[in-house]
Amino acid sequence: MLALPNGLELRPWRVSDADALVAAAQEPAIRQWNRLVVTSQTEACKRIERMHERLQNEQSAIWAIARPDGGQAVGLIGWGDIDLNGGSAEILYWILPSGRGRGTMVEATKRVTQWA
Repeated sequence: MLALPNGLELRPWRVSDADALVAAAQEPAIRQWNRLVVTSQTEACKRIERMHERLQNEQSAIWAIARPDGGQAVGLIGWGDIDLNGGSAEILYWILPSGRGRGTMVEATKRVTQWA
């Protein structure tokens, strides 16, 4: 877990965060720039399971931007399409309206860049 300003943190995604993925997939500003197709709780849970599998396989590293102490996820940030041999990855991020306007994504980007 990594602390962020404004009382938020970066932590692994949990099945209990499925609602945030479904909400993000319905948010026009997120859909415009992300390939997030999640239409149900079941699909969201499967996506979260894949996040954990891809982390174990060193293919991605994706965190929830969340309220502390197990609170609600309001965003996502991480590295996708990791190529350890080539030294590259694609940064992935989005934040729900409830998490916007406080510089949270800027700080989250700094944290995951330091992690990499």
